Amino acid sequence: MPPSPPEHPRLTGNPVDRTSAERSVETLLERIALLEQAVVTAEETNEARATFLATMSHELREPMNGVLGMARLLRETALDREQRGYVEAVVDSAEALISIINDILDLSRIDAGSMEIAEVDFALRPFFTRLGALLESRATRKGIAFRIELDDTLPAVLRGDPGRLRQMLVNLAGNAIKFTSEGEVVIRARAVPPADGTGHLL
Repeated sequence: MPPSPPEHPRLTGNPVDRTSAERSVETLLERIALLEQAVVTAEETNEARATFLATMSHELREPMNGVLGMARLLRETALDREQRGYVEAVVDSAEALISIINDILDLSRIDAGSMEIAEVDFALRPFFTRLGALLESRATRKGIAFRIELDDTLPAVLRGDPGRLRQMLVNLAGNAIKFTSEGEVVIRARAVPPADGTGHLL
């Protein structure tokens, strides 16, 4: 008898359901597309909100600056005690509103990814002198004391964003003055060398 032909290896197992696999892939792709569209929609919503907030902030800030400027001029005229109290109330309210508007504008910039921090050299002690004049008047009207203590470690010139630093300190100290019924509010500033040994941290 002639030898039997060799047997070919046979595959065993269950056949692959191609239709089911293709449907799973299609479902996955559809979900990925929906997710991508949701991300795009969220980004567009954030951009629209940021644009709206920025526009409204600019529209509100311009007339408020006008009110504040006129109130400050009126404060320098001859006024009796009662009238001066009214003007000071207008100035305080206008400054508070402008501060809120600036904060809203900053939030819109952060949402839009366009928040910029300046990096300039500025004289530190004159900066605190101007800041102290602003906050001391608020504290005086509240009937409490306010002072700024500057450590000898402070450099004459600091590099950073004086506008942001002022905004932060006015917000913090302003809240402290607002919620302090008696005693005093003190800002203490000193320089701390950073780990890399360059510049100063305030």
